[in-house]
This record gives sequence, structure tokens and C-alpha cells, in this order.
Amino acid sequence: WNVELSLRLWREACQAHSAGALQLVHWSLSPLLAAEGKLSQSSQSSKSSISLTDRDLLLTQALQSLKAGLQDGWGALIAGSMEMLSLLLVLLSESKQHEKTQSKQAQKANQTKSRQAKKDKEAKANANAEKADQHTTDPEVSESEQLQSHRQLLLSTAQQLLAPPQSNAMSNAITDNWTGVMRQSIRLLYRLSLPKEAAPRLLTLLLQQWWQATLQQPEGEMVGKMLFLAAEAAFATQERMEQGREELARKAAASCVRGGRRRPPMSADATALEEAEAEDEDDKQEEHAQEEDELVAIAGGEASAAAEAVREQVAAIAAGPLIGEGLFAALTPLAVHVLSESLVLNENDSSAAKAAAAGVERETEERYAAWRYLSAVGSLSPTFVEEHLALLLKIASCSPDGQLRMHAIVTLGDWITKFPHIVEASGSTILYEALTDPCLSVRRAGASVLSSLLLEIGRASC
Repeated sequence: WNVELSLRLWREACQAHSAGALQLVHWSLSPLLAAEGKLSQSSQSSKSSISLTDRDLLLTQALQSLKAGLQDGWGALIAGSMEMLSLLLVLLSESKQHEKTQSKQAQKANQTKSRQAKKDKEAKANANAEKADQHTTDPEVSESEQLQSHRQLLLSTAQQLLAPPQSNAMSNAITDNWTGVMRQSIRLLYRLSLPKEAAPRLLTLLLQQWWQATLQQPEGEMVGKMLFLAAEAAFATQERMEQGREELARKAAASCVRGGRRRPPMSADATALEEAEAEDEDDKQEEHAQEEDELVAIAGGEASAAAEAVREQVAAIAAGPLIGEGLFAALTPLAVHVLSESLVLNENDSSAAKAAAAGVERETEERYAAWRYLSAVGSLSPTFVEEHLALLLKIASCSPDGQLRMHAIVTLGDWITKFPHIVEASGSTILYEALTDPCLSVRRAGASVLSSLLLEIGRASC
């Protein structure tokens, strides 16, 4: 991977105002930065293929691009720059945290070795260590302050972009790709907010502002935009839940390896380092008591108890400020109303009847946003699926909008994968009927969903 080539293409795309070229650059960089972030989280940052210098260059370019995009109202540049910046800041923060952890462990190892030496040299060794800390931490502090400044700038920008349009000059200036900008703003809040619980609370407040603004101006695009933002918030919540599951599974696997493998004899330095790591773990024991209990349970063979703990964590997220009795409970009737209206066809309109017979796609932004809302919230809550499965089945089989029927088939496949005990009995028939739908996109969706489900069944049987 050549950072100079990527930066040159990035600058040329900005100068030429080419959204296609800019999207190509972002598509090439996003998976790489996301993979580097996962390496850092798994304490493997030493294997990174991006140097610190290259990361700083990318960070500088992304900041310049974001500023230019906000000035010109170029949505594609704003969305791409925000995605790059959020991934870069996560990567840099993880790398710095990993370096600090290694430094702390090395210092504790030195302290352990010094305690094994003569008592008269212990005070001198500790004094030298403290002096070394003072000299080495000053540049780290300044660099951490710089990262914190970038983080606050991005969070503030995202909040301004997500505010309702009545008092949002920044959002109103966007001339293209509004949905992409909003999507990346929500993802940025979830990636960079500290503590992590702050992002759902902040989105709840923003959606409440949108709700009040929509009540004052119910006509126009407000309903569709508000439902779109709520759907993206639900998708971001789902992504956070999946990341939590992966992190817990990774730590559980590491714990099983540590518990089932006999360690070879260690040298004096290795013993000191091991003792230092043990002391560091003791310092964090109280803070991570619940997580450690889950890992011990898995390592000891009590996988069912750990799985129950994971389910409890997921249920806690689903009952948070966005789901359950929160704001989504107020938005759901609105989304259901919009989708129910899509089932009504004016029989006196012959052109509409012909369009329905031919399966022509007549989707509106409100219907699309309402469908995304239904799909996203259903992926989080089995109770929501039980309550609104009948509506989804009716849309998939009876809606005059071919594009909406296609989306409903895709959502139905997703719900069957997540909650087969709820959806499979009644949903399978609709999926097979989709293979004979007059609309080509619906037939394709039905074939794709059925193929995926059959592959999943084959993997499970193996």
C-alpha cells in the first residue's frame, strides 16, 4: 500500500471535484484503516503496515478535506473525510494506548527486578524510573491533547450536521449526498464518543429535536429525514452490539488458550515481566470484574452462563434510551403509518393500476426511510419483530411498490436469520412466493435470500 499515491489521488479528486474518484479513494482506504484498528485492539499494533508518519499525513489531508467540504457544501467530500477521520482517530488512540500499556508493563518489570536487588539500591532505582517517566511523558501528553482536540472538533461538527434543518446552516448548505453525511456523522458519534454510552443519549436528544421540528412542520421532507436518522441510529447500535460480541468472544478464546496450555519455564526477565502484568491486571480487576467473571466462566467450561451474560448485555442495549420505551416507541407508529399507506392503491387511477401490475418501482423517500427504520429496529428487538411481522409480510406480498416489496424480502431474510423461531414459519412461504413475483428485483431478492438461508443451514449441519 502506497500512502503517497493515495494522498495524490485524494488531492486530485478534490481539485477536479470528482465524486467518483473521491469515492474510489475512500473505498480503498476504509477497509485498510478498519483492519489496522482491529490489529491495535488485539494488541498486535507492532504488525501495522501504516507508519505513524503516514497516519499523520492522512490525518492532515482528511482535516483539510473536511474543512473544504464544509465550505463548499460538497456532501461526498464531507462524508468521506468524516469516515477517514473517525477511523484514523480510533487507530491512533488504540496505538497510543497500546504503547502506554507496554511502557507501564516494562516499568513494572524493572521495579520488580529492582525489588529483588539490594534494598539500598531500590530507592535510587525508583528515583531514576520516575525521572525517566517525567522526560518521556511530556511529548505523549501533548500528542494526546492534540488527538483530544481533533476528537472534540469532529464530535462538535457531527452534532451540528445532525441538528434539525430549521437552525442548521451547515446542514442546509450540503448540495449532495445528504444521507451519506448523516450516516457518517452518526457512525462518528458512536466511534469517538467517550464514554461509549454517550452516543445513544446524544442521538436521543437530537432525534427529540427532530421530533419537535417535525410537529411544527409535518409537510415536506422532515418525516422521511427523521425516520432515516432513526434507522441509522439503530443500525449503528446494532454494529456496536456485534463489536461487543466479537470482543467478548476474542477475549474468551484467549482465556481458554491461557487456561488450557502449560507454560514453559521462564527466564528471570520474563518472570519479572509476568509479575508486572499480574500487578497491572490486579489494578484493573475491580473495574472489569463483570467481564473477568464471564471469561473465567468460559475458560472453566461454563459457556452457557457466559452466553446468558452476553444476552443480558444485548438486552440492556435494546432497552436503552433509543429502543424499548424510549424515542423509538414514539417513532414506530409514524413509520407504520407511512408503510401502511404504501399498501393503498387508488383504484380510480388506471396508470397506478398498470404500474402495480408491472411491478414498476415507485418508491418515495419517506417509504424508504420507514422501511429502513422497520428493518433496523427489528434487528435489535425480537418483541418488535413479533409486533410488526404481519405488516412486513403484507408489504412483501401486497405492496404495489415493487422496490418496497424487494426491500421487505431482504428484511424478512434478515429477521429469519436473527429470530428463526419467530419468523421462519410464516416468512418462508412469502420468500418462495417472491420467486414468481412480476417484478424482477423482487425475484432476485427472493432467490438471493433463499440461497443465503440454505447455505447457513448447510454450514450448521456440518
